[in-house]
Amino acid sequence: MHASSSGLSAQQSAASDYDAVPVGLCVLSRDLRFLRVNETMAMFNGYAPEEHIGRTVSEIVPDLEDVARGLMKKITDTGETIGPFEVAGKTPAEPEEQRFWMEFWSPVTDALGHIVGASVAAVEITERKTA
Repeated sequence: MHASSSGLSAQQSAASDYDAVPVGLCVLSRDLRFLRVNETMAMFNGYAPEEHIGRTVSEIVPDLEDVARGLMKKITDTGETIGPFEVAGKTPAEPEEQRFWMEFWSPVTDALGHIVGASVAAVEITERKTA
């Protein structure tokens, strides 16, 4: 019982760390559905983390769908991490403002090594770009 509860504590700590970082993090399926989203990414997008889950990029941040589709294709075609690179667009968080992020996309694989999606890390650089 002790090992089990200690494992749960470590898992809860990891989940808390995922939400606490000042970097937007998410996991997308191959069909661009949000599987996991941290608080920072949710803030960038203008929806709560739980509102993302199961929804597509086009439903949450339609202005970024074409970019996301191209990046997912590159990830699934090459199996390689992409980044750092700059992304620009508008989100429901601030629909009138063009915003900028520095992003990294990495493949997510299943137990057999098949690419099932991508892990995305984003740092907002809007202030730096507009200064």
